[in-house]
This record gives sequence, C-alpha cells and structure tokens, in this order.
Amino acid sequence: MTKEAAKSQTGLRLVSDGGGPADYSSALPQMSTPEFSASEMAAEVAELFAMGLLRHVPMAELTNPHAEVSIDARTTFSLHEMLCELRSLSWNENSLSILSIPRVADHSPASACDPAHRRSIRWNSDGQLTLRTLFRGGIVQNGEAPTQVWEHRTPDQDVRGPLVPLTADAPMSDWVHWCAEHNGAGLRHPGDSGEATAVTLSSNAETVTKTPVTRPFFNMVFDALTRGTPVDPGLRDQDSRLSAWTGTRLFSLLAQAEVQGNALGRQRLLQADRLSRPAVMAARLSVQLSREEARRDNDPETLRLAAAELARCAPNLCHWASQANQVQRGPQRFETNLFLPLQDAEAMPPHPADLASSVVVAGAAATLLKAIFDTDARPQLQRPGLVSGDPALGRSCDAVAAQVALARTTLGTHFPAENHADLRYGEAIALNLLRDVLERDNTSASVTLRNFDGAQLRLDANPRGFGQGHCLLSIDGEAAPWPRDGRKRTANLTAVV
Repeated sequence: MTKEAAKSQTGLRLVSDGGGPADYSSALPQMSTPEFSASEMAAEVAELFAMGLLRHVPMAELTNPHAEVSIDARTTFSLHEMLCELRSLSWNENSLSILSIPRVADHSPASACDPAHRRSIRWNSDGQLTLRTLFRGGIVQNGEAPTQVWEHRTPDQDVRGPLVPLTADAPMSDWVHWCAEHNGAGLRHPGDSGEATAVTLSSNAETVTKTPVTRPFFNMVFDALTRGTPVDPGLRDQDSRLSAWTGTRLFSLLAQAEVQGNALGRQRLLQADRLSRPAVMAARLSVQLSREEARRDNDPETLRLAAAELARCAPNLCHWASQANQVQRGPQRFETNLFLPLQDAEAMPPHPADLASSVVVAGAAATLLKAIFDTDARPQLQRPGLVSGDPALGRSCDAVAAQVALARTTLGTHFPAENHADLRYGEAIALNLLRDVLERDNTSASVTLRNFDGAQLRLDANPRGFGQGHCLLSIDGEAAPWPRDGRKRTANLTAVV
C-alpha cells in the first residue's frame, strides 16, 4: 500500500512504500549462458562420451576401477583406463591457470556460471578427478555412488499432467487428489516399499524421462508428514506461527517452484546466445578431426583447439566413442565418429527441449525440502525433548536432483555445465520463494540448509511494523546477497523534493 503524506511548508513530500502485495510470477533468476574455453569444451564433450559409454555398467560398479566395458569383440577398457583419459585433459588437471578462463557475472548464492567453480566441482578434497566425483551430477556429495530413490505409487496412466496448483489453504484431501493427477505422487500403502531401483545409468535416464520430475519430491513430503518429520527449528519454535507451516503450504510452494522452474526452462530455450546442443558440437568435432573433410579455416578457434586437445590428450576415449558409434549406427562416413548420443540404435533419444527445465525444477524442489524440514544431524548426546532431524531426507533430495542431471548427460541432451548452472538457478528460485513467504509472514523465523556446494545457508526473517518483514541471507555465517531475479525492486522509502 502506498501512502502520501501532506505537503509541509518547505515543499517536501514523503512517499512510503509499505510493501504491499507484489507480483511473484516474474521472480525468476537472471540467466547467463556458460562460456566455454577450448579446454572446458574438450572436457565437457569427453564427459558426455564417458557417460554414454558407461550407460550399461551397473551403478554398484561405477566406482570400481577394475570394472570392464566391452564395446565389441575387440574393444574393451576398464573404468580406470577411462578415468586416465579424462584426467589427461587440461581442464581436469589442477595445474591449469584459472586466469585464462573467461568469467561471467556472479549469480549468487553459488556462482551458477563461474567456470572456476564448475571446474572445481569435479575434484575431491585433494584436487583430483575420481570415479566418485565423476558422478556427482553437479552436487558436492559425500563421495557416494549414485543411488535410486524414484518412487512409483500411482499408475502412470492415471497421471493427467500439469494442472493448475491449488492454494495453500486448500484441504489436504484436495492436495492428495491433485498430486495423484498431476505427477502420480501419493501416500505409501502399508507393505509397499515404493522404490524402483535403477540398475544402470541408462535405466536411470529412462526413469527420469518417463516420470514427472516432481513426483519423488512430493512423495518425500508425503513420507515426511506421515513419519512426523519436524520442520526446521527456526520455524517450529515460533508458537504463534506453528500452524502456518502445514503440508498444504509446502505443497503450494513446491507447485510454485515447479511453475517458475518450467518458465525458466522455456526462457532458456529462447535465449539468442544459447549453447549449441551436444549433438551439434559432437558432429562438428567429428568433421574437424576427419582427415578427408577438415575445414579448419571455417571453424571457430575454440572448436579447433578443443578437437586438437581431444585427439592429443584422450585418443583412446575418441577411439572408444567412434567404435561405439560404428556398432550402434553401422558403417560411418568419417574415420573418427564422435556423434551423440551414444545409446542403443533402437532407442529414440528425447529432444533436448523435453528435459530443458527438469534440472531447474529438481534443484528448486530439493532446496525447498532441505530448508523447511529439519535435515541436520543431531549429536548423540542432546538434551531431553529435543526432536532429532532427518539427515537422510536431505541426502535423498540431493540424490534425486543429481540423478536428474546425470540422466541428461547420459542421454547427451545437455552439457554438464548446464546441469551445474540449472541446479543453482533452481536453488535461487527456491530461496526467492522462501524469502517472499517469510517476509509476508512478518514474524521472527529462520531456516538453515546445506546448498549444492555443501555450504551452510541461513535465512533470518525479522518482523517490521508496516506489514512486511525483512529477511537476510548468510552463507557459512557471512552475509550474502540474494539471488537476483527479474523483478524491479522498489524503494521502501522515497523522498521527493
């Protein structure tokens, strides 16, 4: 609400903005397209080749360096040999100077398009690329092999697809019906484990493409409510607002995050400077490396340098990818066939647009659940009556988001750098939604969570006298700027003379 005070004799007019209702539909984080140096381009394409070649390896064997992969009767390699090929690329070495890498604007909280950050996410604590860090999916995890937590409780034929979200004050029974129709999520029946275990990266990719991306997150909310998982201590300590954090409110926030995540995905598709698809990039590399039709003068310098680095530093990987293409596609025109995706010939690859917003939505949903529910581990010795958190819920959120990202790289529809950025754009959407709801509540509250980089985020809301509170963000105890969104922020107090 805007009020205008009476003019004084000095001619000074005071206009105060009390923070009335805002339009939150445009609260999308600002995007930038990742810019690749030649060394990062070579590493990005090499990782896509690796994921495609390892698509049929059992997930339990993905961290076993002695596990072998057979392309045909004459071509076999071990995961250790694969790792050596990837580590020979300069982008995956710790000695490469970051000063030569182009930087783009910071999109806090986690520098979604910072090349130095994208590069470091591949390493372990010793600055080395390992089999465990290779399958992180853009998330700093505890070195665990990827697991499967997708759950199916409603037959897919009952799912109608995207529906208009209900309001936060709608009855829980309406939300249960809405979830079943919208994405197939629902309550777990007695004796139903509800878990579908993915055996390989290929089966995980198939599950991700056939399942609504929000289904596992809504299922986790149903499970958490059934088990009585507590909300964050900073929310439940406020007795006057305890009733505000109900399951229906969380469902409403998840639905809003999905709408905004899908909008951001569509917006990315319309970017004028969007990246070429991996399939296009791989085809251009194939032409570049072929001896008969190489047109080096017409290709960008970055592409030529990336092709040269792949041929020089990872020749075996190029050979394996070329052989896999020959097995799947038959005789090829070029000697080096670096085409994507590397998958079974009878399988129809999804269009990149089909998975454009999946990682953004997964990142937003995972962040909301980690923030609202108590996912911190408690010490073994604690005072009586203190309710323990559920750290397994936080790990499951990160695992699902990572598996959505791994599905896109396995299918060859998106670069790993795009997964890295989209997860953090989803995180920004969730943080903006939490900020809005905490400020509208206008009461003292706080939430803490671990972000996708393993840093501790804290949101502190303080009430104010004119109807809307003020919320602050800190990262590892230090004040941090909020993710920038598409809204035009108006001043709370403006003096006009």
